[in-house]
Amino acid sequence: LAKKSGYEKVRVYLDGEPEWKKAELPLESSLAFVEKGNIVLIDLRSPEKVAAGHIPGAVGIPAADLAAAQAKFPAYRGAHLVFYSDSAEDLSQALELARDWNYKNATIFPGGIGAWQKAGKHLKTGAAAATVTYVKKLAPGEVGTEDFQAALKDGRTVVIDARAPGEFEKGHFKGAVNIPAEE
Repeated sequence: LAKKSGYEKVRVYLDGEPEWKKAELPLESSLAFVEKGNIVLIDLRSPEKVAAGHIPGAVGIPAADLAAAQAKFPAYRGAHLVFYSDSAEDLSQALELARDWNYKNATIFPGGIGAWQKAGKHLKTGAAAATVTYVKKLAPGEVGTEDFQAALKDGRTVVIDARAPGEFEKGHFKGAVNIPAEE
């Protein structure tokens, strides 16, 4: 499709996002994800800049205070953290810190306030929230822990483990059937 659209030097990065994350390179969140995603949005700018205008739903944690704020973040390490700032260095350091804390889904919102306003979105003035609030929302077709445990007990549920056989052999749910995803 890219070649049909006129691009000549098209290449494919086969390793994709997993390898990009492994190399600790930054991932970016889109405006739509920042606006509607189940995220923790962190404004790294100074309290004065935050009060002058911030993205609605953002938590204000100045970059200089971020390292001391680990206890404010969700216990669930799969939570999506999205950082924005007017400093590329602050964003880089925030991502490194989030990775050190073992958050798997830490990204940046490129352009921050400028990108938000350019898209016609309004800013909120005054102090941003000081408390991080995160509630994991299940996607369509996902099952929460309690429902999964109940399904395991009912005796009528078949659990299909789609991992590779070697992973399955290392440990699996009682009664699970191994059918690798590629099959």
